[in-house]
Amino acid sequence: MTATLRSNVHSRFLAPASLSVNDYFKKTNAQDWKLKHYLNYRLENENIIPTWTAVYNDWVDSLNTIIKLIHKKLSKNENRS
Repeated sequence: MTATLRSNVHSRFLAPASLSVNDYFKKTNAQDWKLKHYLNYRLENENIIPTWTAVYNDWVDSLNTIIKLIHKKLSKNENRS
């Protein structure tokens, strides 16, 4: 599962440190977010090997959290116009 981002601004996006998502999203530019890289990151950085289901669910949950954050920011900008 790979998401293709077109905008330069979004391709360099890093999740804010305060956001409740995996550190992968805070250290890796959005243009490089790939499920297989995320899996490798988790396997290399965790002491206990997570199940595939846990990795996938965390991946989806993190992306949904980031999407909600971006949607809130866009909604605030639209209300100002």
